[in-house]
Amino acid sequence: MQKKIEELYETLERDIQNYCKNIAKHITRKIADELTETTQSAINKFYSYKPKYYDRYGNFQYVYKRYHKSHGNSFTGGVELLVDEIPNVYTGSESDPLHVFDRVYSGLHGIASLQGYAPIMYPSPEQIIEDKFDYIKAHRSIYEEYGVKMARRDSYEMLKF
Repeated sequence: MQKKIEELYETLERDIQNYCKNIAKHITRKIADELTETTQSAINKFYSYKPKYYDRYGNFQYVYKRYHKSHGNSFTGGVELLVDEIPNVYTGSESDPLHVFDRVYSGLHGIASLQGYAPIMYPSPEQIIEDKFDYIKAHRSIYEEYGVKMARRDSYEMLKF
C-alpha cells in the first residue's frame, strides 16, 4: 500500500512539474509569435517608404527569425537577429552591415557623409518593438492566463481539468 501511495505521489509530482513547464512553454511561444509578427510589421512599414531617385532592396526584411528554446525547466522566446544573413552590399565608410541595420532599426535613412541621416519613419522599428515589449510586460496576466489555458489542454497521467 505504501509503495502504491509513493508511486501516485511521484506521478502527481511529475504531472505538476510538466504542467508548470507547459505553462511556461505556451507563454514563451505566444510571446515569440507576437514579437516576430511585430518585427515583420515594423520592417514592412520601414520599407513602405519609396524614394524618388533609386530603388530600395529590402535587404533587412529577412535577417531575423522567431526564436523559442527549451532550457530544461525554463523557456526563452523572441526574435533572433541573423547577423550572418545581413547583406554586405554597401560601400564606403558605412558599409558595415550591422551599422546599416542599426540605422534601419532606428528608422533612419541616408548616408552621413552626404546629407546626413533622415528619419523616414516614426515611430521607428525600434520604438514599435519596444512598445510591444512594454505591452507584454504591462499585460503579463493575459499571457499567464493564456499559458494556463493551453497547458490545461495538454495531457497528463493524473491531472484532469
